[in-house]
Amino acid sequence: METAIDQTKLMYVQGLLHVAKERDVSSNPGLQNLLEDLGKKADKAEDTLDELHYFLIQDQLEGASPELGHCCLAARHNIEIQNLKSVRTVDVQRCDNMFTAELDDSVVLYSVQNLVLQELCIKGELFSKVLKCFPALSRLVIQSCMDLDLLPVEDGGLGDLTMLESFTVLICAKLFSQWLMGEAVGAHTIKPFPHSLTILEIVGDKSMKLMALLSNLTCLTILRLVACEEFTMDGFNPLMTVNLKELIIYNNNYRFTDKESISIARDLLSEVGRSKLMHAGSFQLERVNVDSIMALLIAPICSHLAGTLYKLEFSHDNLVKSFTEEQEQALQLLISLQELTFDSCCALQSLPEGLHHISSLRKLEISFCDRIQLLPPKEGLPASLQILQVRYCSSELTELANKLKETDPYFSALLEGM
Repeated sequence: METAIDQTKLMYVQGLLHVAKERDVSSNPGLQNLLEDLGKKADKAEDTLDELHYFLIQDQLEGASPELGHCCLAARHNIEIQNLKSVRTVDVQRCDNMFTAELDDSVVLYSVQNLVLQELCIKGELFSKVLKCFPALSRLVIQSCMDLDLLPVEDGGLGDLTMLESFTVLICAKLFSQWLMGEAVGAHTIKPFPHSLTILEIVGDKSMKLMALLSNLTCLTILRLVACEEFTMDGFNPLMTVNLKELIIYNNNYRFTDKESISIARDLLSEVGRSKLMHAGSFQLERVNVDSIMALLIAPICSHLAGTLYKLEFSHDNLVKSFTEEQEQALQLLISLQELTFDSCCALQSLPEGLHHISSLRKLEISFCDRIQLLPPKEGLPASLQILQVRYCSSELTELANKLKETDPYFSALLEGM
C-alpha cells in the first residue's frame, strides 16, 4: 500500500513540475536550476519505484503472496490483464501491449478499485473497451496519455463507472477534445463523468474547456482545476458547488498581460454570488486556492466562509498590487483562517496591513513574490502566528524574515532561495 501512495505523490509532483517548466524562468537562474534538479530527482525516484514494483510483482505472481494488493506494470512486464483478478490497485505505465484491440469482452475485474494509467498510447475506442474491464472502480488516474481521448457517446465517457468517486487527469493533451462539438453544451446531453464523483482533479489539460461538462457533479467535495487555460464558465451549474469543501482553481497567468489575464476562479465566484446559493449549509469551503484576490476578498464571500475556511492560498494573481480597504476588511472576516499563502503573485508589492487582526492565523507563506520587499515587524503580525515561510522572494524580504527569526527563538521561519 505504501508503494501505491508513493507512486501517487510522485505523479502529482511530476504533473506540477511539467506545468512549472512551461513558465519563463530564464531571468531567474536559481529557479531554473532548482526545477532541473527536481526533475532529475523525480526521474530517479520513478526508476527506483519501478524496480521495486518489478520485484514485488515477480514475487506475487510466483506464489510468494496469494493476493496482489497493488500491481504496478511497466513496459517490460508481460502480464495478461485476466491474471489480475485478485488485484485492488493496478498501475500501468508505458505498457500498451497489455491493452489491444483484441481485448476479450469477457474480461471483467470486479476486484480492481483503483486504476492508474501513465504514458499510454491507446485511443478512444480501445480506452472505452478497457474501462469496461473495471466496472467497480472508485478511483481513476490518467497521466501523460497524450493521444488518449474520451468519446462523446453513451458508452464513451466514464458514465458507466457508477462507483467512481475520484478522477484525476495530469498533463493530457486531448482527453476531452471531442466533447466540444455542437450540442455538447446542452444541459440534457451526455456528460463525461458519473454523478457519483466526489473528487475531480484536472492539471494541465487544455482540452477541458466547458464547465457544462461538470454540470451533473453535484456531489463534489473537492474540485481542482489547474492550468486549464481555455476553460470557460459556459453551462455552469451552481449546484455543483453546494457540497464543496476544497476548491483549487488557478491558471499560470504569467503568460498574459493585465488586460488578458484569465481567471476561472473569478468567474466561478462571481456566478456563485449571483446564484444566491450561499445559504446556511452550502458552499462551506475549508480550503481555497485561487488566482484572483479581488474575486474572493469581498465581504459577502468572506462572511459566508468565516466559520469554515482554515486554509487560503492565492496563486498566480498578476493583477493586485496592494490591498484596498474593502479587501482588508473582508480578509479580517475570516475568523477561522489558520494558513495564508501568497504564491507567484507577480504584481503584489505589499502584504495586507491588517494581518495582526487575524487572531487565528498560525502559518504565513510567501513564495515567488519578487516585488514584496517589506515585512511587518513582529508586533504587526498575529500573536498566534507560529510559522513564517519565505521562498524565493526578494533579498530584502528574505533578510527581514531572517532578522525576525533571530529575534525570537520560539518563532519558526523557513527561508529558501537566499
